[in-house]
Amino acid sequence: MKPQLKVLFAMMGFSFETINNLSIDEIDLNWRKLISVLKHLQNPGLINAGKRIVDSQAQGKNMKAKKFIKSGPHLPVKNLRVTLDYYRDKLGFTDEWTFGTKDGGIRRDDLRLLFAEDKNFTNDINNKKHRLPLMWFVDNIEEIFSEFKQKEIEIADDLRIHSYELKEFAFIDINGYYIRVAESIEGE
Repeated sequence: MKPQLKVLFAMMGFSFETINNLSIDEIDLNWRKLISVLKHLQNPGLINAGKRIVDSQAQGKNMKAKKFIKSGPHLPVKNLRVTLDYYRDKLGFTDEWTFGTKDGGIRRDDLRLLFAEDKNFTNDINNKKHRLPLMWFVDNIEEIFSEFKQKEIEIADDLRIHSYELKEFAFIDINGYYIRVAESIEGE
């Protein structure tokens, strides 16, 4: 934490030990209290200086603003070993890992997949009545479509442009997931 910010919080009665352990949320909450006190003193220069200190602190290496980054569902599969082999050998994924015999994952470029072996749950969500759809966003979808066809992956829906501005094709993996592979057509 910057020394100027420590001084401001010390003025509010915080010990230096407490100040060093404040999270960005706590800094923000207490900063709002300090702002109201400073407003009563009618010193806009001090208020603005304090805001700049807090903003620069939030951008520091140890303090991150709240932000959702990505989702990674832990997908149930019928057989973990067979699934990892299929994704590696048939779909071109790499960097497989396992944790025990029932959990594992694999990736291709920035797409990371997590699996948990649970045959009954997999059969409940992927069966003759319905399938759980997954959506993978890619770059250069034509090349990926061609690669999958060359590897004789059964295509469930051919590559086409949709009214919602996506190029897309779909296939069904060995666990019954209906996987939609898509690329935005914005800017074409």
